[in-house]
Amino acid sequence: MDELLTETPKSRNPPEQRVKDVPAAKVLAEYSKGQTYNTSLDLYEQVKKNERFYLGDQWSGLKVKSFTPVTLNFLRRVLAYFQSMIVSDDIAVQILPFRKAENREAIGQVYEKSVERVMERTKLKSLLRESLRDTAVDGDSLLYFYFDPDEPSGQEYVQGDIRAELVMNTNVIFGNSYSRHIQDQPYILIVRRRTVREARQEAKMRGIPEWDSIESESEDSYVGEDKQQDDNLCTEIVRFWKERAEDGKKHVYVQRVIGKVVTEHAKDTGLSLYPAAWWSWVERRNCYHGVSPLTEVIPTQIAVNQLWTAVTRYVQSAAFPKIVYNSNMFPNGFDTNPSKAVAVAGDVREAQTTVIGGVTLPPQIISTIDSLMQKAMEMMGISDTALGNVRPDNQAAIVAVQEATAAPLALQKLAFYQFVEDCVRVVVDMMRNYYGTREVVIQQDVQDPMTGETIQQEMPVMLDFGTLDLDVTEINVDVGEASYWSRIMQLQTADNLFAKGFYNKMSDYLKDLPQGLVRNRDQLVQELEKREQMQAQQAMQAQQGQALAAVGPEPPAPGQMM
Repeated sequence: MDELLTETPKSRNPPEQRVKDVPAAKVLAEYSKGQTYNTSLDLYEQVKKNERFYLGDQWSGLKVKSFTPVTLNFLRRVLAYFQSMIVSDDIAVQILPFRKAENREAIGQVYEKSVERVMERTKLKSLLRESLRDTAVDGDSLLYFYFDPDEPSGQEYVQGDIRAELVMNTNVIFGNSYSRHIQDQPYILIVRRRTVREARQEAKMRGIPEWDSIESESEDSYVGEDKQQDDNLCTEIVRFWKERAEDGKKHVYVQRVIGKVVTEHAKDTGLSLYPAAWWSWVERRNCYHGVSPLTEVIPTQIAVNQLWTAVTRYVQSAAFPKIVYNSNMFPNGFDTNPSKAVAVAGDVREAQTTVIGGVTLPPQIISTIDSLMQKAMEMMGISDTALGNVRPDNQAAIVAVQEATAAPLALQKLAFYQFVEDCVRVVVDMMRNYYGTREVVIQQDVQDPMTGETIQQEMPVMLDFGTLDLDVTEINVDVGEASYWSRIMQLQTADNLFAKGFYNKMSDYLKDLPQGLVRNRDQLVQELEKREQMQAQQAMQAQQGQALAAVGPEPPAPGQMM
């Protein structure tokens, strides 16, 4: 890696190549056009409705004081199952330059470690779980990456690091609404709501003379906003587009607009990819917005709530028996309190009360509601076995049914994996443009002078990240499952192999256990490997001693006294 090393660490900033600004009026017109298109899809109202139903607010707008409506939210349970079947904390990145060189594996290893570090610092795995939730509820989601020059890098000579932000689908507008491929878009608008004070400060720091003309504005399409904060918020539009730069390649340009004020002039970011990744749950034809699985099931959820509310009202009003008495015989009313005497008008022996039995609820009503819920969940691809509503007596049958139930999620799982890979590619592109020269740690094979065995040792090196060309790089992202049943199967398989003597070392057995199942697994593996190595050395020494003892002492040389 000699040609990649430098003595002095340095940051790499994209060239400040000024380009002509896009007029603020044009950006606002593009934003208005995108809002009109989203409104034609009923996107804003549908997302608000889906969010309410997912959170359990399923009687919004109902005003009644005589009874409390019943909410039986089976949608959230179904979506929780979807998330558990798709989400994964097991993400492995493999990067390998195409160019043939002796150090190509070492270069790829450096970038792999750097990507893992970025994933940890940006909490990318947590953001991916949130993105999965938003996509399942709203239909789509976008993960936006940006470089913060003030973010601590953990290094002494360089500053700045990559950050990530999750954006709702209602705040993303594509230039070509017929295509869902984000990297093929002519431009992308990312809408953010920010405080006026913060926006003015940033515009003033950038040298924008109209910074004090930034004013607050209301925004009805921004889902989840507290309308009482409208007088303190403004809408920032971040516009990305691609143009061919002086080097002959297409670069990503960025510009920020708030109202009629350009708060950041257009500049070349140096990136070749839009710093964002996008995915949908169910894709539509000729449309970049997808469809949420909740949208088609909400009417069924409403019917279930209405039926259960009617059943509850019926049980409360008619299902319980009532005491009927003659008001002439009981002028003061009939008190059911056993500790109080009841006054009777006339002969006590003639005072009588009658119990009228309640009307029995037809069992067909309950079975209809249960059948309605079951059919709805079956149409979404959920069974009782998948939700854990059966006893796991036959493990093979349970796993088989669960795998069959997970089959409808295969397309969503592949889309999520592609989304993760897109995120990694964006991170690599940003590291190549913004990181410059930084210190990294690599694993290198060295020979142990004591045992002569090859071991891995961590070594710090300085790497110029700008030397990696994304076009001549092979990036492979492996995403593993983190579902309950797959972990159980891994554990049981490892136990069976261990019981049959497949593992020669306990450390190998621990390595095959699912991640997170054993606390401090990596430390335990290292300790076991040290012990096993010491035991192997002791066994080798013992064998050598036995061999020498079996051969006996060497015979004396000729002419030497015995």
